[in-house]
Amino acid sequence: MKDVTPISKKCRLCKSKKLLHEFELDVDTKDKRANVCKECMSSEVCNHCLEQTLLETAESLTDLMILLTKNGLVCSPRLVSKIQSLAIIAGARIYCDACNERLK
Repeated sequence: MKDVTPISKKCRLCKSKKLLHEFELDVDTKDKRANVCKECMSSEVCNHCLEQTLLETAESLTDLMILLTKNGLVCSPRLVSKIQSLAIIAGARIYCDACNERLK
């Protein structure tokens, strides 16, 4: 029996590849599927778009905070904790300065 590979398509809004059944039928297009996935059509912003936007914003704000601290700005412990949490969510690996053990 031949192995079947599912056909996927890239959503115009969230830029993620999804299977064809995740797109509405559209008879006006050549491939008969809409360019926007059902999730993006049903909500103003899909979860993937929201996550990407938040991470991009957090990354640029973190870069700004690093630049400001290099120029002498003192960050509050609460702000440092929030930046650390965002960095961990984004996939950064943070190690202890004293023992070089990875923090969770």
